[in-house]
Amino acid sequence: MLRTTATAAVCLTTALIALFSSAAHARPTRAGCSANSPADFAARELARTAETTAETIATDYEGSYARVSLRKLHAYEPLVVVSKREALHTRSRAYLLVGKGTATSYVIDVVAVSDGNGYLIDRTSDGYIFRTARVCGRKIAEW
Repeated sequence: MLRTTATAAVCLTTALIALFSSAAHARPTRAGCSANSPADFAARELARTAETTAETIATDYEGSYARVSLRKLHAYEPLVVVSKREALHTRSRAYLLVGKGTATSYVIDVVAVSDGNGYLIDRTSDGYIFRTARVCGRKIAEW
């Protein structure tokens, strides 16, 4: 009897830990909204790919991000989808909405096709990089 009670207590404790830890990490902003869909993972991956591509463009142009654009990002990396139409045609889960730069900074904004969640990477002229997510129309913490 004691052994069964101890096993039940361990199972209950494990279940409670799992419940509270998943609730702490989930970021829904309203019923049914989440940043954990496959499209959101694809959008974050595309944003990072575009970020790396922007850095490559700057390397080729003496450190200037002025040539970063949707067209240039796609030319350097064909896997960077730059329109919703292209995303639907190629069955991609995300597309690049904004990709532009100045001499010392750039902005990349990617949208998940299925839910419209967005992932923004902003490199400031000071060299700081900020990553912001928009889930269900609201900005949430950095990703």
